[in-house]
Amino acid sequence: MKFVGTIPPHPLCGSEDWAKGVAGIKYAYTIELPDKGHHGFMLPASRIIPTGKETFAAIKTIAKAIVCKS
Repeated sequence: MKFVGTIPPHPLCGSEDWAKGVAGIKYAYTIELPDKGHHGFMLPASRIIPTGKETFAAIKTIAKAIVCKS
């Protein structure tokens, strides 16, 4: 698989690279939970809503940039 992103892929990821490089999808991203190695993919309940709000804000920003670029 050829890497097509701007930084080397995470060793457990790569679907966005496949989507762009193999499937020809113009915009593909991986969104990861904001953890520093303590919780992994199991955020504590107190972090779910703030993480959702932060992620939604990021997706809106990305979508606006895509629309403006088109």
